[in-house]
Amino acid sequence: MTAGATRAVVAVIVALHALVGWGLLQVQAVRDTLAAAAPMFVDLLAAPRPEPQPAPPPPPPPTRPAPK
Repeated sequence: MTAGATRAVVAVIVALHALVGWGLLQVQAVRDTLAAAAPMFVDLLAAPRPEPQPAPPPPPPPTRPAPK
């Protein structure tokens, strides 16, 4: 297959998938199922919140040499 033919086949496949997706969205049951599943996908993809780290302890005070 030439490069042009390959691109045409890919374009037809993408167009058919878009057409089937559009057709499925015309069915009310499919739309209801997608509406119910959409928040679940968002929850699965959301990054977990990191737990707050405790503040590091303050540095010790500088030591002074003892007088002689």
